[in-house]
Amino acid sequence: DTAPIHLGGGMVGMITAAFFSTQELYKVAIGDSGDDTPCGALYVCNGLGWRQLAANFAFLLAVSAWSLLAGLALFVPLNIMSLLRVDKSTEDAGLDFFAATREELTLRTNLGKSTKL
Repeated sequence: DTAPIHLGGGMVGMITAAFFSTQELYKVAIGDSGDDTPCGALYVCNGLGWRQLAANFAFLLAVSAWSLLAGLALFVPLNIMSLLRVDKSTEDAGLDFFAATREELTLRTNLGKSTKL
């Protein structure tokens, strides 16, 4: 559920900034580049709006590639070691049931009597 919010919102924000940013907003956010300060692709400032859009797309691709590679580096070894899933019997019984049963057993052991949660 986080991908539509974080990934989608981040991509939309990155691209819309390249379309709608004015030179003044760019100077506040990034800094003044003198005559080469770009603006959004929909503004006519110095012809650099499309260059800013291309830079934002390149940055978007770089961040996406880095995220993909970092995720693969983390999750592929975990998957190979079978650390991403619970065992089959726990999955069949239901993880909620397993967790509640484990807590109940811990209470029984610690208190020496049968106590329901």
